Amino acid sequence: MNLLSRVIKDCSTVANGKDFDVGRILGTLGVFVYLGLCVVNWAKFDPQTYGIGFAAVIAGMAAALAIQHKTEPGEIKE
Repeated sequence: MNLLSRVIKDCSTVANGKDFDVGRILGTLGVFVYLGLCVVNWAKFDPQTYGIGFAAVIAGMAAALAIQHKTEPGEIKE
């Protein structure tokens, strides 16, 4: 498995590395959509507004991951 596919899998699965997490996948897609919309609207780009909005998106994703951390399955011991 190459490095990029391993990083993508690690970012979209829970601690055991086998179960995909919908919250992580949707959060990552949300970040990419936000970045894409900022690129499309480049003519009216305002760095301060962009920074505040991007921080809100990342904080929302981090809060969702922190809330579900207690129920996340751990490492599988075989």
